[in-house]
Amino acid sequence: MYYLDANVFIFPQIYDLKIEFAAKSKEYLTALAEEEIEGCTSTLTWDEIAYIVRKLSGVKESLAAGW
Repeated sequence: MYYLDANVFIFPQIYDLKIEFAAKSKEYLTALAEEEIEGCTSTLTWDEIAYIVRKLSGVKESLAAGW
């Protein structure tokens, strides 16, 4: 079981996938979606994601991301 911190969800969205940590984050998310690995996160992760999206894209986008 992997613990997926907010960074794993955010990095592929805000960084170029040529950057190693962004590419690796995407690999983890793909493996999770394809049920190759099991993962979990905390409710605080979603708050952190909404906060970062708000800083980068505004309130409307953060509300959509947090939903």
